[in-house]
Amino acid sequence: MQDAKDKHAKSAPDPIDSVRIMMVAERGSDAKFIRRFTITEDSYSIALYTNEQIQFLVDNPDVTIHVDTTFNLSETPTNIFSVVTTLRANQFQGDPLLLGPILLTTRQRKKDYVTLWHSICGHDDKISRLKIFVTDGELALTNSIEECFPEARLVRCMLHLTDNCRAKARESFPEAIVKQIMTYTNQLMASEPATFQNQVDAVVKKIAELAKTEGCASKVEKFSKYFRRHITPVIFKNLIDMLEDDGLNITQRTNNPAESMNAKVKKHVQSGQQVDRVIQQLKQMALGQGEELRKASKNLSHQCIHKLAAVEETHEEHEVGAESSARNEEMR
Repeated sequence: MQDAKDKHAKSAPDPIDSVRIMMVAERGSDAKFIRRFTITEDSYSIALYTNEQIQFLVDNPDVTIHVDTTFNLSETPTNIFSVVTTLRANQFQGDPLLLGPILLTTRQRKKDYVTLWHSICGHDDKISRLKIFVTDGELALTNSIEECFPEARLVRCMLHLTDNCRAKARESFPEAIVKQIMTYTNQLMASEPATFQNQVDAVVKKIAELAKTEGCASKVEKFSKYFRRHITPVIFKNLIDMLEDDGLNITQRTNNPAESMNAKVKKHVQSGQQVDRVIQQLKQMALGQGEELRKASKNLSHQCIHKLAAVEETHEEHEVGAESSARNEEMR
């Protein structure tokens, strides 16, 4: 019985070879999904997306791109990290969440993430001018986006930020102080940029005073360095982004949409599958939302037209008001 199993295992096609075969078979097809397959001795990266997803990005440069990494989407032949993008239309009522391009990679490195971005940008220059990305702050992923989309606003997920702050505080302080630190952090998020640095200094001073009363003053210096280096710069950037929004409607400052989409992906993709089977299941999911993408793009187009008309109407009213004021001045 065991010999039969071993024989079957040897005769079964290698999943990587199967991906290559699938990629060749898709050439020239409207349902093409495997776009770039980069393989080295110790890793591989596979960029996946449909024609409809690319067209949506070309037609809607204001869409928010939420990016999240899921671990171990496939268990064999090796663990795979999936970089799942979620498309969220800022101006579209109801904020539909749509599956965007996906990267399957065995390594979490900047050059692996760049595989996906270079692939999608190669279809149209307009894609390289996408305006808003939301991430959980992973350094290699963040650096890859900054390199490939230099004009984009990169928004850090505030929930991940506060979770990281809480976890770091718990390494040094009792829970009573941790809760107070989180209160101070939330207050900083609602502060004014002009007084921000003064408030940061005040928060660090309050933390030192609390730690002294609890007998853990020796832990303050290490945490304060972390707080100033990793937490406050992101909060300050968040405040500045809200002031300099430029009409981008950067209202979503958490990566919940991407995590929600990742949950759907995991539910759709059966666990323990070989990578070729994972790709087939992801393709089915992506192709199944083609009509949703077209509908969302059409609605966005209509809303942009109405928004432009409203701006022009306001401009005309301003000009009429200015002319009226000028005539009144002349009559005087």
